[in-house]
This record gives sequence, structure tokens and C-alpha cells, in this order.
Amino acid sequence: MEKRYGAALFLVFLICSLVLLLKLFWTYMSAIVLAALIASVFYPLYHRVKMAFRNRESLASLCVTLFLLAILVVPVGWFVGTLSNEAFDFYRRSTTEVSVKRIQDIIEHDPVWAERFKKLGKMTGLTITPHTVEELADAIGKKVG
Repeated sequence: MEKRYGAALFLVFLICSLVLLLKLFWTYMSAIVLAALIASVFYPLYHRVKMAFRNRESLASLCVTLFLLAILVVPVGWFVGTLSNEAFDFYRRSTTEVSVKRIQDIIEHDPVWAERFKKLGKMTGLTITPHTVEELADAIGKKVG
């Protein structure tokens, strides 16, 4: 009877360990799958290069690795750099076009917009002042950025 409990306890610990191991590797699963996909796609190239270098595995591995680096990593790095530059340009344009100070000046000095904000405030029950605009901008900045 004691052997039976030992086997059951072992299975429980084994299953718990496997679940925890899967949970640990789950965050890296996309990278593992991508690496396996790239390795399986480029294995025939490696095999041909290895035959061309008379079965020198180290030299063939180096050549294929450098080839993959040039083909995959360099364009992805260029793309990420371009994307980050575009995002920074968008941020710079949006901060210069829409500024809280400009909105506050419109509320205080433009009578047409001031009247519109007063009507909007009466309809919604909100008080729109330069101070509330600044609070709203701070809240949006905290949520977004």
C-alpha cells in the first residue's frame, strides 16, 4: 500500500513540475518556435555548404550564421530603426501641434471658443477652465505614456 502512495505522490510532483516548467518556458515559446522554424528552413543550405567545405561543420556553421545575420538581422534592425524614427517624429509633431498651453490660451482669449465651452459646460455639467484642461492633459499623459 505504501508503494502505491509513493508512486501517486511521485506522479503528482512530476505533473506539478511539468506545469511549472511549461509556465516558465511559455514566455519564450514564440522565440523557440521561430528559432525552430528558421533552423528547419535553412538546414538544407547548411547541409550544402557543409558538403562544399568537405564536411567541416564549424566552417559551414560560421558561413551560414553570417549569411543569416546578413539576411535576417540587418533588415529587421533597419526596420526597427525606421519605425522608431517615425514614432519619434509623430511624437514631436503631435506635441508641437497640440499643446496644452495653446488650448488654455484659446479658452481664455478667444470669445467664440470661450462661449462654446461655456455652452458645453452647461450641457454636460462640467466646468471647462484652463486648470481643468491641464488636469485632463496630465491624466491622459499618465494613461498613455
